[in-house]
Amino acid sequence: MKYLFAYISPKDGSYLLKLQNDDGKEKWYKATEAVHGYASKSIKKNESVMIEVSNEKGKEVITRITKANTTAEQPQNRSESPSNGTSTAKAGEYTCSECGKKLKDNKYTKCYTCNQKNPVTTTEPSSRQSSIENQAVLKASADAVATAFVGQVKDEETLGDMIARLYKKLRPLV
Repeated sequence: MKYLFAYISPKDGSYLLKLQNDDGKEKWYKATEAVHGYASKSIKKNESVMIEVSNEKGKEVITRITKANTTAEQPQNRSESPSNGTSTAKAGEYTCSECGKKLKDNKYTKCYTCNQKNPVTTTEPSSRQSSIENQAVLKASADAVATAFVGQVKDEETLGDMIARLYKKLRPLV
């Protein structure tokens, strides 16, 4: 596929790229603003490119474009890249890691059927879950100390030490 031209439509302000397919036919594609900006500044006419296309409201939109002969990471509109590393001839299409069936997006690595046969499992709790547990135990410790010693201890350092000690005792229980 070759890059030909970048254009901004005066009608609706949409970003367009004109590309020549491998069969020699030229086609206009809608693109994101980031892709349009990168292509117009960094890619020369008739230079070979690879694209990733998503289907938004029934229309193909280029979400990523790279020079075909480079391996360096190029700017893109979305922050993620294909997690399973599998894409078909048309970039932006993701496939199941087991059966090769087309997936909706790169959020998943397996299709529903394959995941039912052999579910993807996580071995350790996520850092977010761990953080939530730590915060809950710390709050419980602070509440317990505040309830037990309300109005009795006025030294902040002593209260802090009491909360920390209670937190250390309660944390292994979670």
